[in-house]
Amino acid sequence: MPSPRSAAENHALQLLLDVENKGAAFLSMTDFKTKGWFTYPGGKPLVYSNWAPGEPNNDGGNEHCVEMYTNGKWNDKHCGVNRLVICEF
Repeated sequence: MPSPRSAAENHALQLLLDVENKGAAFLSMTDFKTKGWFTYPGGKPLVYSNWAPGEPNNDGGNEHCVEMYTNGKWNDKHCGVNRLVICEF
């Protein structure tokens, strides 16, 4: 899954999501290791983020994955929901 590390990469993913006409897609970052501290796969800290206002908020205490909306903003989300998965970028 994609791990945007810049505004340009985030924008490219946003365009792809728009073409796919889906509401949101999962990104690769999680906070499984430390709640509230999202990292890239392998545990490296984020060098870029584009959280929606008020996010991440861990709504319901079980939001450990990251989704991107069609506007390019990020939201923490429960990992078990159905979302578009972009395998290669």
